Amino acid sequence: MSPSARLREEMAGLARAHLASPTGAPPAPLGPRLRRLERGLAGAFRRLAGRRYAPGELPAAVEWLRDNDHVIQDALAQVRLSLPRGYYARLPGPGRGADAGRPRAESLARELVDRLEAPLDLDVVAALLDDYQAVAPLAIGELWALPALLRLAVLERLAPAATAAAVAPTAAAAEPPPGPDSSGGAGTP
Repeated sequence: MSPSARLREEMAGLARAHLASPTGAPPAPLGPRLRRLERGLAGAFRRLAGRRYAPGELPAAVEWLRDNDHVIQDALAQVRLSLPRGYYARLPGPGRGADAGRPRAESLARELVDRLEAPLDLDVVAALLDDYQAVAPLAIGELWALPALLRLAVLERLAPAATAAAVAPTAAAAEPPPGPDSSGGAGTP
């Protein structure tokens, strides 16, 4: 599949905007953001693990989150390992607007995740990256960081969905727990 002409022009436009932006200060540290993301996902997974669902009412999103907790944890570990503090701090940033305090490669990754359907098609990502680089070539360090930054962008999109799934009402939550009859008596044999 190839990206649309509109999407290709948007990537070139993003590159032009990044070229026009002053370099600015180094990016804000990634560590606190990663810790907040990890805590938020861990809390959502704990709530999901404790949720009861009536037979046949387990939402597909909840099932996917429960089944793929280890995949998400692995992705978080890969981001942390691939973007150590000193390395992330040296990535060039656009320095203003919505992307102030973030490296331009992260801005690019976030735009790709926002505009493309999941799962990301690597051929489409490569074509859009070529369009971006035709205007504003990325340094080798930015290219090296891009896979981790794409993971980070996906995880940051996933976290609110996981939290929403964890707090959504369920039919089983409205039912009384199994046990003695609901009248408070001991029940009949």
